[in-house]
Amino acid sequence: MYLEQPSFAAALLLMKLRSQILILLILFGLAPLAVALITNLPLIISSLELFYHKGHLQNLRADFRDLDQHIASRVEMVRLLAKLPEPGVILGDQAEKNGMEINKARKRYTEWINRFMFDQPDIIQILFLDQSATAQFWLERDNETLELIHDANPLDMPPSEQIHAAMRFKPGGVLTSPISINPKAGLVNPTRHMTLRLISPIYAPTSTGYPLEETGPPLGTVVINIDVGGLARVYHDTHWVLDNGNYLRPGNDHGRIGAAFEEFPGLKDIFAEDKLALWKGEHGERVIWVPLFVTEKSGPLWVGRYVDPSPIAFFRRKLELRTGLIIFALIVIILLIARWIALRTERFGQDLI
Repeated sequence: MYLEQPSFAAALLLMKLRSQILILLILFGLAPLAVALITNLPLIISSLELFYHKGHLQNLRADFRDLDQHIASRVEMVRLLAKLPEPGVILGDQAEKNGMEINKARKRYTEWINRFMFDQPDIIQILFLDQSATAQFWLERDNETLELIHDANPLDMPPSEQIHAAMRFKPGGVLTSPISINPKAGLVNPTRHMTLRLISPIYAPTSTGYPLEETGPPLGTVVINIDVGGLARVYHDTHWVLDNGNYLRPGNDHGRIGAAFEEFPGLKDIFAEDKLALWKGEHGERVIWVPLFVTEKSGPLWVGRYVDPSPIAFFRRKLELRTGLIIFALIVIILLIARWIALRTERFGQDLI
């Protein structure tokens, strides 16, 4: 009886020790795994979502690659017009003395312009300005015949600061203005709703061509106005929204003020940050918003496109399933190893007792 009591107490102590070792080994085995899982898995998923959204952004910008190439071709066009300006700019003060001859020369110049610009209807206006930013000659695109003609319509003059900035350029330089949005003009003529201006200085030609460096003040500037409002009609699956929340609808009014803010709650806060952002709806909708263009008086012009979250959601479910299976297998392995170590400790304790 004296020997059984210590033996029973030792057995209880040994079982308690085995349980403590088992729990300790499980904790030491699972704790690093749990910490690594909690800290890394959300980061991996968020990084994958970020890459997915960047892919959509690259696709969105790729859609507008044709626009970049189109504007680049118009830049070369305004450079050509700066090298071959209308006759009145070259003659300057002599143009008033030879009015009859200037009119004939301008008529032939207009015919020449229409000859090589007949397939460029997006150029809706060409302006030739003198050193004082006064229009000397201009051509307007006729909506019916699509010809560039000289008429008495009101000119769409660029701001004076843009003209003065362009006159400081060297020969061949082109100033690209922010997009000008004029809803009132768009109601009368849809081509005047959203325009882009390209301005280049005009220098006096020399016998060897244009100098590489500026040798004197420019004679004036040439301005071409390009209709870019057709983008909103071509890319119909894209939301075009002004910075105040109004939809961009060429040839029509903008509807309710801030209609986009009502349709996409929280969009106003996204616009306030003025950078690429992802809008998430209550029912899982996602729209990526990009301030793609700069306007003169209306802030950035935002472009929004729906993002399909199903591929990333499918990948997330697969990742969570595989991670769960790996964790379950590791837990089983840790339990077996902990039990084996605990049993070895128990045998050593029994031999010691």
